[in-house]
Amino acid sequence: MPTGKIAHRHKAWFIVIGAVALVLLGAGAGTVILLSGAYSTAATKQHFLITYRILELGLKYSVAQNAADIVVPDLERVADVKVGHACYREHCLQCHGAPGVAREPLGRGQLPSPSSLAESAREWSPAHLFYVTQQGVRMSGMPAWEFRISEQGLWSTVAFLKAMPRMTAGEYKQFAASSVDAQCPKPSTAGEYSKERAQMMLRQYACDNCHQIEGMVGPVTHIGPSLEHWRLRKYIAGVLPNTHENLVRWIVDPQGVSPHTLMPDLDVIEPHAEHMARYLMTAEEGSSLPRISMGKTERGQAVLERYECGVCHVIPGIRNAVGRVGPSLDHYARRPYVAGKFPNETETLARWIRDAPEMAPQTAMPAIAMSQQEARDAAAYLYKSD
Repeated sequence: MPTGKIAHRHKAWFIVIGAVALVLLGAGAGTVILLSGAYSTAATKQHFLITYRILELGLKYSVAQNAADIVVPDLERVADVKVGHACYREHCLQCHGAPGVAREPLGRGQLPSPSSLAESAREWSPAHLFYVTQQGVRMSGMPAWEFRISEQGLWSTVAFLKAMPRMTAGEYKQFAASSVDAQCPKPSTAGEYSKERAQMMLRQYACDNCHQIEGMVGPVTHIGPSLEHWRLRKYIAGVLPNTHENLVRWIVDPQGVSPHTLMPDLDVIEPHAEHMARYLMTAEEGSSLPRISMGKTERGQAVLERYECGVCHVIPGIRNAVGRVGPSLDHYARRPYVAGKFPNETETLARWIRDAPEMAPQTAMPAIAMSQQEARDAAAYLYKSD
C-alpha cells in the first residue's frame, strides 16, 4: 500500500479518536461539575445563553420531527372553540395567562418561563400545538394532557389557541363569559395496550412518586408500598382479594374501597386503570421473588446465628434454628406481608427485625440491638433461603 494512503488512514483515525476523546472529556467534566453542586438548579437563575438557545432550538426541531405525521382535521368541523377555552381555563390559564389576564404565581415562578401563547400560537402550526399540548415538554413544567383531555378536547384547545392571539383584553373577557358553561371533556378510551403505554399511564398519574414499580425508572420512594411482584400478593390494601378486577376497582376508587386509606383519588378513568392493572399483574424481571437490595446473604447467615434467632424460629440453613416460639421463617420470600400487616419488602423486613415493637407494639417479638446493615443482611438471607 502506498505510503500516502497509510498516512491518510492514520490521520483519519487520529481525528476520530481525538473527537471521541473530546466528547468523553466534555461528558466527564460536565458530570464532575453537576455532582460537585457547582451548577445551580435554582429556579431563580437562568441558563447560560448558549444553553438556553440550544434547548430552545432543540425543542423546535423535536416538535417538528415528532409532529410531522399528525393529520390536522378540519378544525371548523370537529373543534368547538368554547370547549377549547374551557380546557384552557381549567388547565392552561394558570401558567400562560390570557389577553388582559396575568399568570398565577405558579406560572410566574417557573424557569424556563411558560411561553406567551399569544405569540407562540400565532407562530406554531396546529399540528405542533396539538403535539406539545398532548405530549408536554420534558423537564420544563409543561405537562402532557393526553390522559386528562379527550382528543376532541385537545383539537378544540388548538382551535382556541389559534383564535386567542387575535383577541383584545375586552374581547377575551366577553368570550370567556359566553363560554362559562362549557366543560373540558375527559378521555373515554385508553387505546391499544402495550407495556410502554401502561408505564406512561403509571407515570402520568404520578404512581411512581409514591411507589416502587417494577421495570420503571423513577424516584427511590417509600411513601406507599412497593408495587413490585404484585401478582404474588394475596390481598389489595388488606381488604380485597388480589384479582385484576379488584385492582382496577382499587385504582379507580381507593377511598370507596377503604375509607381510611392514604391513597388519594387520582381521577383515573376505568380504561386507564385496566391498562395499569394489567401491567402490575404481568410485569416481571425474570424472578418471582422480592428483589434483594443492600444486603448480603452470606453475612445474613452469620447475623442470624450471632443473634440466636433460631431459638424462637425455624430458619433453613441456620444451625440449631428449630425454635417454635415464633413462626417458621422458611419460604419467607413467598409471603405477602411481614407480621401479617406490613408489605413484605426488604426495608420493611429489616426494620421489623431490628425493632418490631416500634412497628407493632402488641407483638411478642423483642427489639434487637443490631445495626441497620446487619438487619438488611438478615433479610437478604431469609429471601435467598426460600
